[in-house]
Amino acid sequence: MNTLKKLQQYMGNRKALLPVSMALSALSALAGMLPYILIWFIVRELLAPGETIVSGNIETYAWRAAGLAVGSMILYFAALMASHLAAFRVESNLRREAMRKIVHFNIEFQEVDFSYEQGYLYKTIHTHQ
Repeated sequence: MNTLKKLQQYMGNRKALLPVSMALSALSALAGMLPYILIWFIVRELLAPGETIVSGNIETYAWRAAGLAVGSMILYFAALMASHLAAFRVESNLRREAMRKIVHFNIEFQEVDFSYEQGYLYKTIHTHQ
């Protein structure tokens, strides 16, 4: 949790997206379990001994199960988008902060080239863009 608090300072105005993504993910998980319960209701309706099958109930359960499955996917996609927007803001702000610190290094550090090829630091920073 301590790492999360450190990273939240780099989220800027997208700090609220992290709890939103966690809530959406939890709702998606719950919505993803409900179709199985509705399928169980359908099976129970079909296998009930001595009773007539009411297709209206089965059709209702089936449509609700399909709707909840699609809703679960939509909620999961929204959770992914929210978490990725926050994560990409963290990445860009970390890179910006790292560059700010590198620019303020002592000039002696930049002149000493032990075994690195020319442009090593620049290539390392810009490989993940």
